[in-house]
Amino acid sequence: MPAARSRQPVVRKPKQGRSKATVAAIIEAAARILAEQGWAGFNTNAVAARAGVSIGSLYEYFSDKQALADEIASDHLARGEALLASAAAGINGANDPAALVDALVRGLVDLHRDDPQLHRVLSSEVPLSAAIRRRVETLRQGAIAFVGQALTPHVDNPGVAAQLLVVLSVRR
Repeated sequence: MPAARSRQPVVRKPKQGRSKATVAAIIEAAARILAEQGWAGFNTNAVAARAGVSIGSLYEYFSDKQALADEIASDHLARGEALLASAAAGINGANDPAALVDALVRGLVDLHRDDPQLHRVLSSEVPLSAAIRRRVETLRQGAIAFVGQALTPHVDNPGVAAQLLVVLSVRR
């Protein structure tokens, strides 16, 4: 029996415009299938068919469905990180408690409004890699720290309030 090969999550990076478009089509098709059908209905043959590429083309860029899921999660996290940074910019300098709460709520709602079906599947069904899980935890801790700092002049225990706001908004 041959030894098990260690597969790289992304086989090769696209360099030319056409190959970048192919990878983008694969990722978009994969994200839609994952959001619509969940992890159980997610497979590389369905992704290739929906993206309009051969299965061989898909495997040129992704070793398996886990590599695709990690890429989708990475893209989704990048959007979440950008939304959190945008919310932070809106909150910085807000001294009015009502404006602060409005900006916090708007930021957290925007974070979860970004493709809620995909967000739900990624957070509850997909077995994420250790690297993606670390990034999720970093984003969560960053959100808690940011909210706590914003709440500091307005509440008695900003750390607890921030933890509750972030955790409850995530579980919604």
